[in-house]
Amino acid sequence: MPEPCFLVTGMPGAGKSTVTRLVAEQLPRSARLGGDEFNQLIVNGFVWALAEPADEAARQVELLHRNLCAPADRFDFDRARVN
Repeated sequence: MPEPCFLVTGMPGAGKSTVTRLVAEQLPRSARLGGDEFNQLIVNGFVWALAEPADEAARQVELLHRNLCAPADRFDFDRARVN
């Protein structure tokens, strides 16, 4: 069974990175992936989560959430702890 994937979302500067780092440090096996790194992979057509067109923004947020959880299934926590 895959490890659970937790998504932490919020406004810029809300403390998401700090909170996720602190939580990850307390877990016996954890990985921390940032959404900004995934968003930077989009060369053209990126739409911020609260921008227009709203339907495209919502589609990209859903795609980001799926793509953030997918790599978590690939980590072999028996070999290494990745943060």
